Amino acid sequence: MIKKTKLISHPFLRRGLGRLLFGILLCLPFSGMAQVSPVSVTTMLTPPYSLTLSDYTRMGAQNMVVTIMVNDVSITNLPVRLHLKIETTAGITIENTPMMTTTPIYLSGGQVSVLFGEDLADYFNVNNLQFKGYSREEYRRTGQLPEGFYRFSVEVRHFDTGRVISRQGTAMAWIALGKPPLLKSPMEGAEMGQINGMPLTFSWQPSALGVPNAGLQYTFEMWEMRMPGISPYVVAASMPVFHSVSQQGTTLTILPASLFLEPGMQYAWRVTASDPAGLIPFAEKGQSEIRTFVYQSKCDCVTDFTIDRRGRDATVSWRGASNQTSFYVEVENPDTDYSNRQQVFNNSFDLHGLQTGSTYNIRVQAVCNSNEDNSSDYTAWSSLNILEAKPLETDCPDCGCDVQFTESKITNFKLRKDLQPGDTIVTADGGTRFILETVEQQSDGVYKGIFLYWWEYYRVKILCEYWDLSVNTDNVIVDFDFESVYDPQFLLDVDNTQEYIGNLADAIATLTPETTIKDSIKIDEPIADIYVDENGNVVVETLQIESETEKEAIVNDIEEKSVIIAFDSIQANESFVENVNSEQSNDTIINTPIIPKVEEVIEEKNLLNDSDFELQLFKNNKIIKKDSIIFISQEPKMPEITVKVVSLNEQITNDSKIEVRLDIEYQRDGIDAKGNTIVNVRQDRWSTYALEWKSLSMNEEWIIDFGEDIRGGSAYLQYKHNEKIDTIRFYIRGVNPTEAQIKQYMNQRGYISSYWFLVKMTRQESSFRQYGSGTKYQKTKLTGNSNASGEPLYGYPRGFGLKQLDNWGNGQYATAQHLWNWKANIDGGIEVIKEKKELVDKAKENHIRVIEDWNSANPDNLVSDTLKIIAGEGSGTYVLTITEGSETFSVSPTINERDIYDARWIKLFNGGSPYYQVNGGVGTKPRRELNRSNNVNKNYVKDVCGRAE
Repeated sequence: MIKKTKLISHPFLRRGLGRLLFGILLCLPFSGMAQVSPVSVTTMLTPPYSLTLSDYTRMGAQNMVVTIMVNDVSITNLPVRLHLKIETTAGITIENTPMMTTTPIYLSGGQVSVLFGEDLADYFNVNNLQFKGYSREEYRRTGQLPEGFYRFSVEVRHFDTGRVISRQGTAMAWIALGKPPLLKSPMEGAEMGQINGMPLTFSWQPSALGVPNAGLQYTFEMWEMRMPGISPYVVAASMPVFHSVSQQGTTLTILPASLFLEPGMQYAWRVTASDPAGLIPFAEKGQSEIRTFVYQSKCDCVTDFTIDRRGRDATVSWRGASNQTSFYVEVENPDTDYSNRQQVFNNSFDLHGLQTGSTYNIRVQAVCNSNEDNSSDYTAWSSLNILEAKPLETDCPDCGCDVQFTESKITNFKLRKDLQPGDTIVTADGGTRFILETVEQQSDGVYKGIFLYWWEYYRVKILCEYWDLSVNTDNVIVDFDFESVYDPQFLLDVDNTQEYIGNLADAIATLTPETTIKDSIKIDEPIADIYVDENGNVVVETLQIESETEKEAIVNDIEEKSVIIAFDSIQANESFVENVNSEQSNDTIINTPIIPKVEEVIEEKNLLNDSDFELQLFKNNKIIKKDSIIFISQEPKMPEITVKVVSLNEQITNDSKIEVRLDIEYQRDGIDAKGNTIVNVRQDRWSTYALEWKSLSMNEEWIIDFGEDIRGGSAYLQYKHNEKIDTIRFYIRGVNPTEAQIKQYMNQRGYISSYWFLVKMTRQESSFRQYGSGTKYQKTKLTGNSNASGEPLYGYPRGFGLKQLDNWGNGQYATAQHLWNWKANIDGGIEVIKEKKELVDKAKENHIRVIEDWNSANPDNLVSDTLKIIAGEGSGTYVLTITEGSETFSVSPTINERDIYDARWIKLFNGGSPYYQVNGGVGTKPRRELNRSNNVNKNYVKDVCGRAE
């Protein structure tokens, strides 16, 4: 604004003679102006002095005040303008251009005008200034002038002629900006309060000042970060301060109890330097960077980590600290891609049914104070080797309870007199252990009963009768006699036949504690069932075999050796379908289920028979055996499945109908990011006729039409005849395409040329696998983070296939078709990529608008291309370009660089906070920020860009 003051003068001075004299004065040489200047001007600089030109033109700012006094009272409405000149002792000169654009200032005699703030806007506008010794471009880039000794001069000139009509008004000052304090500790993302009750200490380096002997004050501010993923700068600009204190020192100590700090809470903090006298300007308003820390106690790694192996079982144990409230046990088998993470609340974890011939890696992580974010480091991986079972020989040497154990010297003969069922006793060499099932005292310190003996080398589970047992106080056997209840040779690989045999020895021990064990069950025909009736008697039901049975022991090599007793030409009742039995030489019958060998097509015999018809199921003209596995081709294409009804009774005409239908189901569980189970993360179902049935005549064939659908899982062919429904179950699995096939499809669809990162991203997501690799097929429901051969490749929480499609975005991307059709999975991934590109483009448009609005309103303080890393590697630093893997990104990319928004695009596919963001605007200068970490503290952009093409 311009402030004007009217002075009272003698009327004579207003006469025409006075005006004539002023006109003559304007025609005189400038050298005479010092004595006869009709206008005088004074210039005054007011601290805090600024090196930013726009600071002098802010509304109401009085950094520089210009006062104009009209000495000649005869002047009326004289149009004038100012001429500003800024000089330094370093040779820099900045002054108004002769033909600058501005509006005139009108002066009248006796008037005093005071100009400041917005009144001077035209004169400080960089477009109206010419620079010498310092370029306009350099000023635009840095946003400020160099520090040094400055002289500001102002003179008044006639608006039309440019003639100087005043003396210069000058003001001088040493101008230097104070620097914001540099934070020392704690570092970004630190954990504080790890020792309960100890004070928290914050420190920073003192601000560098350009003015000697100046006073200085520091203001410490702290905010609660209650919303994960929000920039601390956004929180500081929008949320109230949680704690603030001002002091002169550079170290601050805080007692957590005095502020009621919450364990596990993330806090942000900064320090602002200021001059209490207001004489010193500060760069960045004196504000330091903002750092964050997490207040939580230290969570140490567990100690005394041990693994106790017992055959195919093991117990993992460790010692925990007092503040450790739960633990995560992670188990992986690299040979089968098996991986599982389980939470437990005690100091041990049991593993059962481990695969022989495999090596498992196990580690443990502790969680402290029931806070999942306060976790310890994992222990180092420990290996657990499961021995390969010894191949079955014609004779299993010493395979009964009369095995000869290694003799070892016993020195402790103090006998136990309190043996109980469930006690474990060992041989003197410690190599064999026995679990007592029943205990009956014969005399003082001597017992008899039944024990269970597991001979690991042969993987034999033997139920034995013992007597004359003496055990010392170290649980070492001193003396006893024992013999087996049955021939254990047919219990090899107990866990592979766990549907029946796995519990047989335990069952017999439980069923017969009151009977004479040895040879107590004598059966001459195959067993259908065995149980204890209400009177405690063992009841054995046998099968009625109508024809002579040819018995043959067949060893099927599935993944390991298994003993299976099979029969040819059997006509049996319905209960015989699932179990086939063999009569042993000691007259003890062991009921053994058939374990199907994993191969695509098995035998050319009928699966199930009826007195009137036979239902046959074919794949490519070869019979599909019950519980076998058939495959989706690499193309991908569903196998050709044919159902045929064959009449076995000449009296049955073709008019007789059999109703059939095929259902395919796929179920599996998953886990979330914290390892918690997600029940039925997939629960897909496909049917030929929904709830309808296909009617087939005798000797009619039906080729199942899958259309465009590709489906896998457990397949159930149901058939209905005379109101009776039976089911044939088999499995459909996938075969991985080659990398060349996948790339060929991507090229044909134009994907690779459109999305430069597609190959790298696919390699990162799945290593070019649609299904689990290898030949470790599984027929039971998958759980945790595990994968099995031929089933859709899974990654938590809900990702499947080549692109790890999840249930996110605008649609249900991870459909059953995406799981089993690798081409559909790629197409679905492209749809997700396109959707993310739309989001990136919208963000880019908004960022450009925010920056342009700011630059337009603040031409002297433009937003630069500098990027600040706020999370991840390099946090707190400033860069112009950022390299992730083999790719370099920038705001203004060169021919060899990528657009920074491509990095945002890549990370958005994975999820989490945006990689690149522009924060600020509307009164706050926009900031370009990089968040290199995702929600599991991984740099997904770097992982992708580091992959091969």
